[in-house]
Amino acid sequence: MGLISPVSQSVANTLKRALLIWLSILHFGNEVTWLSAFGTAACVGGVFAYNHARRVYPYRETEPLLPMSSPLNGGGDTVGPPKHV
Repeated sequence: MGLISPVSQSVANTLKRALLIWLSILHFGNEVTWLSAFGTAACVGGVFAYNHARRVYPYRETEPLLPMSSPLNGGGDTVGPPKHV
């Protein structure tokens, strides 16, 4: 479980819940409304969109941003970009 990010675990849990609801509908023979079908389609579509985004835009470490009062940004306690005179 340590190899999977918490967001991926949450997405997988959401898909699992939707599939369990549909299996219970099929098993007990409950009526399927358009709203339940739409909700399940949105859930499954969201999982596919999340997986697609993870493949297309993999996680990359970025360099930390410098604080505005950093000496490399002009120094001082000013807020905003350095002022050139």
